Amino acid sequence: IENHDQSVGLLYTYANIYPQSATEIQNEFSIKFTTEAPEFAEPQIPTADFVVNRTYGIAPYEATFTNLTSPPYFYNEFNWEFNDGSSVQDERHPVHIFADPGNYDITMNVENTLGSDEITKNDYINVLSTDGLIWPGDTNSNGVVSAEDILQIGVYWRQIGNARTSSSVVWEANDYPGGWDIDVASLADCDGNGEVNIADVLAIGLNWGSTHGSTLSLPPFSNEELEASRSNFEDIYYALGNTGNELLIKNYIAREFDMPIIQPVQINFLQQNYPNPFNPETNISYSILDNGLVELSIYNIKGQLVKNLVRSAQNAGEHNVVWNGKDSAGKKVSSGLYFYKLKVNDKIIDTKKMMLLK
Repeated sequence: IENHDQSVGLLYTYANIYPQSATEIQNEFSIKFTTEAPEFAEPQIPTADFVVNRTYGIAPYEATFTNLTSPPYFYNEFNWEFNDGSSVQDERHPVHIFADPGNYDITMNVENTLGSDEITKNDYINVLSTDGLIWPGDTNSNGVVSAEDILQIGVYWRQIGNARTSSSVVWEANDYPGGWDIDVASLADCDGNGEVNIADVLAIGLNWGSTHGSTLSLPPFSNEELEASRSNFEDIYYALGNTGNELLIKNYIAREFDMPIIQPVQINFLQQNYPNPFNPETNISYSILDNGLVELSIYNIKGQLVKNLVRSAQNAGEHNVVWNGKDSAGKKVSSGLYFYKLKVNDKIIDTKKMMLLK
């Protein structure tokens, strides 16, 4: 093996290396290696930078930081400030647990023999409270239920965790139940049964347009994150119907993933109530083709009128009403089978069954 200037360094014959298994060869046939003259980069003052695996999570939130300092010299020294009263030194890629809800500035300082640099990312980590976090249908927690809420369901499709104490899509705040590997995936478990699945999509339709004031600042998904979940969205797309809010959600997916847009069929339509069976209340959705007088009425198995849920002029479009299991006098009705009938401009559109359990 020769040095780069061709002065002799070390010369090995094949036989000297493997005396028991090789045949000795002449020196003139020995193999020689020549190295190039090494090039050394000039040392540089470091430039600090970092990212985190996810900028938001539910308290206590464990965040994993990745150091992107350049150049990545092994002798760089680091100091991290997490803005929660704690810091860490000489750790290149720290893992830190934020115990309390709030927004946190993150500062990293890097230093070597040539100089130092510092970077602060303001409000970089958003740690969410467990209390009243989940509103069924508002999966991105922006304060309103809309077609956009399908994105969280698609990204976290089939994720599992602890079920909520009360499994329901009733429009009310629910606490984080814990036990989810990706904690914020619990926002997509709209019905609280412990799994993100097609029933959670139905909750978006049932609570469509509902609002609340406990909004959070969750960042949108990147194109890469959505594309990685394409097969999930395809499953949802083909599982959804072609009417009502389901169609609106379906076409939202279609626009995001370049899939076929389905044109709505213009008809008067009464949907099956959800949940069914139910206790204490259920949602009834319907669509009307033209403006007109709408009647939605509940009847018992004897054909007796229990309550008129709707009797008013309404505009064409999608509508939803909740029946709380009470009659026209405000009294709770007994468990059993009931019928609900939709009429538009005195024309019967459809009649469906529902079951009240107690």
